[in-house]
Amino acid sequence: MNLLKLFKILIGIILLSIGCTSDPPMNGSSMMDPPRPDTKIIPEEVESDSSVAFVGVNVVPMDREQILADQTVLIQNGMIAQIGPSASTTLPASVVKIVSNGSYLMPGLAGMHAHLIVEGDLLPLLANGVTTILNMGEVSAPVLFWRNQIQLGERIGPTVYAGAWTRSGDATGPEGQKVRTPGRARSYIRQKKNQGYDFIKVWSVGANGFSPEVFAAIMEEAANQGYAVMGHARGTFISTRRALELGQVMVAHAEEYFWSHFNATHNTSLIQDAIDFTLNSGAYVTPSLMIDKTISLIQGNVEGGLAQLLAQPGNRFLDPNGEQRWRNQINTSNLSPPGSQPDQYVPTYNFIKSYTKAFSDAGVPLLLGSDMGYVGSIPGFTIHEEMQILSEIGLTPYQILETGTKNASEFITQYIPGASAFGIIEPGRQADLILLDANPLEDIANVKNRVGVMTRGHWFSETKLEQMLEELAQSYGN
Repeated sequence: MNLLKLFKILIGIILLSIGCTSDPPMNGSSMMDPPRPDTKIIPEEVESDSSVAFVGVNVVPMDREQILADQTVLIQNGMIAQIGPSASTTLPASVVKIVSNGSYLMPGLAGMHAHLIVEGDLLPLLANGVTTILNMGEVSAPVLFWRNQIQLGERIGPTVYAGAWTRSGDATGPEGQKVRTPGRARSYIRQKKNQGYDFIKVWSVGANGFSPEVFAAIMEEAANQGYAVMGHARGTFISTRRALELGQVMVAHAEEYFWSHFNATHNTSLIQDAIDFTLNSGAYVTPSLMIDKTISLIQGNVEGGLAQLLAQPGNRFLDPNGEQRWRNQINTSNLSPPGSQPDQYVPTYNFIKSYTKAFSDAGVPLLLGSDMGYVGSIPGFTIHEEMQILSEIGLTPYQILETGTKNASEFITQYIPGASAFGIIEPGRQADLILLDANPLEDIANVKNRVGVMTRGHWFSETKLEQMLEELAQSYGN
């Protein structure tokens, strides 16, 4: 072998040695390397019949204010099966891993005051992390059908609990939902039981509200049928206080107290009495403050207020009839009476916010809801506006999250027979979860920084949900 050839061979061996011992590229790792701290493996979608594990996540369990760092959470059969430190948790061989080291895993949200209008409302709810809704009645939407399909895994959407809307005789709305006599009250509730509704939602407002005899019949027959009663009771004959004394378990708007207990005044000396009778009853309150914000924008300034509401995030996902429906609701509910002035309702809105904060401080259990389906509320997106309002009045991020997780599960499992527990990340609970890129206990707005959402064990990445939302918007012509 000549010297030149030998020299070339030696140079090749040296170069090969250098290549084998050099560091790997910064943007990758070999198959034998452990995952880097920023590793992300995010499948677009995983069906609920697969076992899934969230690996390397910071768990926000919501049993109390804490974070469990670097955990692995195993999901099987749509339920949370196991939680433990990632370093010591053994997983089944067939599990699908969602690796998002450093992300935050929290329970899904419950919208506790919603009205489904169209099928297209279901997707924006889920895409915004709302994995459960309390449907407080519908006019014509086939909510029971949708609920059942979702339960069977045949339709994508949050878990739905359906309320039977029960209106006083002279109220607006479908005649078939109106109750004028005790006998009609009893037969109506038995009918709703046979149809498969989950609870009774009452609507009793002002001089058109239920008589004492009719309301007593509603409460008695509801108890006979195993139904809880919740909703609006601020009529001339049945006040909010009286409704709670008779067993109504939830007040659907903080505003109810303004009209019924405060007699449309801003009398702060009455706040403690409202707190006391609510606590004594054991009832929950869903503030639904977004509606009061809406009224403050609309009253005396319908067109300007509507323009602001239609410019909200998510307006592309309001169904094509949404704006006209909002206009009809403004007229039907007389939200801007003749002679109203812009900002006229703002002092009342501020007063309602102030006693909502007082309720929270006193330990009245609050629930998260935005009265979705009513003017100003866009499915899914407005729940984040509601949380922002609660933040502005002084609730901490943990207190706000409680209203849509832990409190919501406690309420639903107490008052809806057979409902699965959710709202806390622990074994045995329904796998309704949101994976976030930021800590929701630091800033409630971080709940919008989603990596993906899981409902009853069915995982959707944020990328997948955005694709589905785009298809919905296009179907609406937006």
